[in-house]
Amino acid sequence: VELLKRGPECPVGNGLITKERHFLILQILDVFCRDPFGGLKALQMLWRSIPDPFIAMDELTSVFTEQQNSSFIEEICNFIEEITGEEVTEERRCQPRKLKHKCRIVIRRALSNNFQLSTGISELNLPPSLAAFLRLEH
Repeated sequence: VELLKRGPECPVGNGLITKERHFLILQILDVFCRDPFGGLKALQMLWRSIPDPFIAMDELTSVFTEQQNSSFIEEICNFIEEITGEEVTEERRCQPRKLKHKCRIVIRRALSNNFQLSTGISELNLPPSLAAFLRLEH
């Protein structure tokens, strides 16, 4: 049984989702199938470092073939919720990330562009909770 849509059914080819979004969902699926417990922390860190909106159910189902049962998709939704800390919504309205998260992305990018990401956070004299947030700890 085929797991993913291919060829003319591929959601990227027919314009349902972007290539980047498709790749992000495939990365999540790969970790889910190979080592969900070992890869969870890495995916949480990755998700905290990118500005992408949350994944919607129709994006997720556009990737899978019709043969996939609902319990498999539900398990993946639960895994995505563990990664993002947010529920997978039903419709494709792009649910934006919080302003606090957007600020984290901008600050980390500015530090990275100035080659200060590894040491710069501690030099900002922020409260410990904000410094931990910038270090992607939560």
